[in-house]
Amino acid sequence: MGTLFRFQIPKTFKKNIQDLLSISESNRKKFLEQIQMASPTLEIQELIDCSESELQYPSQMLMFLSMIYRIFKESKTNLGDFRISLEDAINELGISKEHEKYSDIINFFMESIQLDNTLGISSKANATMIDHSQIIRKTRILTDIRPLFQDNFDESVKTGVIYHMLKLTTRQNKIEKNQYIAFDFEDLVNLKNTIDRALRKEKNIRQSLNDWIILSYYDENQI
Repeated sequence: MGTLFRFQIPKTFKKNIQDLLSISESNRKKFLEQIQMASPTLEIQELIDCSESELQYPSQMLMFLSMIYRIFKESKTNLGDFRISLEDAINELGISKEHEKYSDIINFFMESIQLDNTLGISSKANATMIDHSQIIRKTRILTDIRPLFQDNFDESVKTGVIYHMLKLTTRQNKIEKNQYIAFDFEDLVNLKNTIDRALRKEKNIRQSLNDWIILSYYDENQI
């Protein structure tokens, strides 16, 4: 046998594996069945809302399964060898192979990486979004008025300027950064027109590609 493919699981996912160990086998199967029956777009929030798996962190578990799926596909290894690599990776997190449910959760993960029509498509969409150099995480526009004082400060203020501050929270290389851009009314109208045009373009593209599945991926916990 050749050299096995090896990988590490981020320590932040240890609690998710422990979460999986804490529920019954029937609940683990139910969670997989819900993923299997989901649409190819795998609307995560809808899946979580109807989830009866008793997982404490269902959204993070979906992220973890997507990550394992991508690792398996990129490793280009067979299921048997990948199982060994997965066992080693989970063991390195401090989760003993002697645990009574250890084999059960390995089986759970091995079943999940074969869900090509749901988890597979979702993980590809996620990877495509991450490939962008910067990802916008949050946006907010702050609106305020700034008084204009006369040369004589003792006189009452009679004029002011309304201004808007666009706050962009972006993420690049796992580092979040806030950027602030000032707008006046004309700038705000131009920005709105630009966004409206982009929305119309998306609508036209979606209508033209009736046979395509267009994915929109939104996950505030993305790693």
